[in-house]
Amino acid sequence: MSDLALNPLYQAYAAARGMILTGASKRIPTASAASQARAMGMWDGKNPAVASDAQLALLLDLGVFAPLGGHSPALEREARINPPPPGSEGEAVLAALHHTRITLFRVAGLHPDGGVWVDDLLRGMQVHLWDAGLARPGQEGTGFGGRLMPLDGFEMYNLHRSSLQNIGIAAELVFGKVEMGDFDGLPHPDAFFTAFTLDDPTYFATWGTVLARGVKRVTTMGTDCHRNTFRQKLQDGERIDSYRRMMSMFSNHLLVRPNADGSFDDRSLKEALRARRLYGTFEFLGTPVGFDFFAAEGAVTKEIGETTQISAGTVLEVKKPRVRDLDPSAPAPTITTKLWVAKEGGWDEVASTTEPTLRFTPTTPGVYRAEVRIVPTHLRPFIGKRNDFIRNERPWVMSNAIWVAP
Repeated sequence: MSDLALNPLYQAYAAARGMILTGASKRIPTASAASQARAMGMWDGKNPAVASDAQLALLLDLGVFAPLGGHSPALEREARINPPPPGSEGEAVLAALHHTRITLFRVAGLHPDGGVWVDDLLRGMQVHLWDAGLARPGQEGTGFGGRLMPLDGFEMYNLHRSSLQNIGIAAELVFGKVEMGDFDGLPHPDAFFTAFTLDDPTYFATWGTVLARGVKRVTTMGTDCHRNTFRQKLQDGERIDSYRRMMSMFSNHLLVRPNADGSFDDRSLKEALRARRLYGTFEFLGTPVGFDFFAAEGAVTKEIGETTQISAGTVLEVKKPRVRDLDPSAPAPTITTKLWVAKEGGWDEVASTTEPTLRFTPTTPGVYRAEVRIVPTHLRPFIGKRNDFIRNERPWVMSNAIWVAP
């Protein structure tokens, strides 16, 4: 048995995965099971005919994840009928199961944080895999095919979820104004989401809890956009949920390490993502320029995603950004820089300033992230009659973490 098998989070994920997949397999309709069996030549004319556990597993896999014949995945039915509690390991696993992929792998070696490194032979990249069995001695070089859950990272923000959280104000604007063709007093189309509250307590609680338990994960912003939510057109003649509008609302910034000649490619991006050198920004509030978060050990700099030591005299430093191309005649925004430490259930604020630089000397080990918050009064020329949309502080820049060791 490997040390990974004793990890409480691994045990919780494994239990949640087993419960969800067992429930979903029981929700495969008879007609769907028949379609999958016929397609694979496992039909005796009346019933599925499987000759081995492997064939049964394949039959169930199709029915749960990707059924043929126009049937809906049983996983979707399980998610509707038996949704896991918000913020639970089950919710994280269910989200990961919706993004599984099948490919061929080869075990490359043990991972220092538990589990193994595997080479994805079809995608040409390396993946950190949590699997207690493959972490046992003698597995290096083993090849296998399978469907993996992408639990190596999760989201600090998701636009689709945010739309549901803000359904009240969204309905007021969409059905009370836009649907009627009444644009009087509405924000500029690309400032439409100033109406939304961007903080997500459930996401923040999950994020902090996972990192506080000792697991290193990358965190990103995501849209989940499919142009199937708000078909109504705004003043610019474009759908509210157009791909352009949704995908320009925010961005993920990867801190790449370029080649000697200054160039970089997709491998540089993947390396930065694996190393967790990333922060997210809400671009519709203004593009931030000058943000930085790092740990200084004297002359040595540790970047986002890395580990620094208290014994080395480390100081965490956050540089406050400015709004790019800010109109000097517009009201100035209020920008505050904050530093948070992960805990069970979320995050604790440990430092805050409106000065250009925040410096903090940690005295206890922990997992720290930086956040820049903004009261976007500079958007007043773009929000119509809805001054209430720009009165409150909201997140503007959110970083991945730096790990502080003794």
